[in-house]
Amino acid sequence: MRFGRVVGTHGLKGALKIRPDNPDRTSTPSLVRLFVGTAGNAIEKRVLKATRAGSALAVLLEGIDTIEAAQAFKGREAFVDAGDLPQLGE
Repeated sequence: MRFGRVVGTHGLKGALKIRPDNPDRTSTPSLVRLFVGTAGNAIEKRVLKATRAGSALAVLLEGIDTIEAAQAFKGREAFVDAGDLPQLGE
């Protein structure tokens, strides 16, 4: 399921700046993996850290550890597996 779009980088250590489709989403700190690319061609990456960065999220992914590597993902979509999200309350 689509989560948002990579709109840039955050810092010098390779964090992606992701603008979520739902800016009120509260489950982001619990993400364990993220798929980045296009709907038909996304790669799976383990989430090392996810924090708020204004109206976006700064997400540090395994294997992306430089600003140059992160810039290659700008403009791509971010997806999550619905099973990875916490269950909604009643």
